[in-house]
Amino acid sequence: FFLSENNSTSLSDNDDLYICSWGWNQFNEGNPSKVIRIKSGETDFDADWEINIDELFGPGRIAQSMISYKNKIYLHVSNGPYSFVDADEPDNITMSYYVFDPNNPTMPELLDIPTSNTSVRMNVFSIVDDKLFISVPNIKSDKFNGYFSIDENGVLKKEITIANKYRPTRFYKLAP
Repeated sequence: FFLSENNSTSLSDNDDLYICSWGWNQFNEGNPSKVIRIKSGETDFDADWEINIDELFGPGRIAQSMISYKNKIYLHVSNGPYSFVDADEPDNITMSYYVFDPNNPTMPELLDIPTSNTSVRMNVFSIVDDKLFISVPNIKSDKFNGYFSIDENGVLKKEITIANKYRPTRFYKLAP
């Protein structure tokens, strides 16, 4: 049994529903990873819209985490083919962070965030106080490990670095 906190759905500010598939099944057989959409007020998938990870990034790549923020789609995408093995850290797989304008889903923009390890069971995106926080998990000590953020104006900022023995996961605000 595989439990994951990765969000497979996200609602945009204009109430479009985005659905992300890693592209794997219980038999560890890969299928193309995609993001699809149901437009606000509709009940069926938008047949004219998709983010096809294989076509944009290469065969075997997957989108592992997704969120909609300020009517943009943010994805955590593998930089190479993703081997569906029974391990928390598949060997030699790095991930990068991309943003998509939903009006142009075939034009990903690579964010200026260091690559990370996989986020097998954790969602790397969290919205707190109207700011998008992005977890960048890396085990090796020579790699950045911590959080970046993007504000409502699209400004990217490194927020915090933590020791590599810890795993940055979802970001929470504790109320007083």
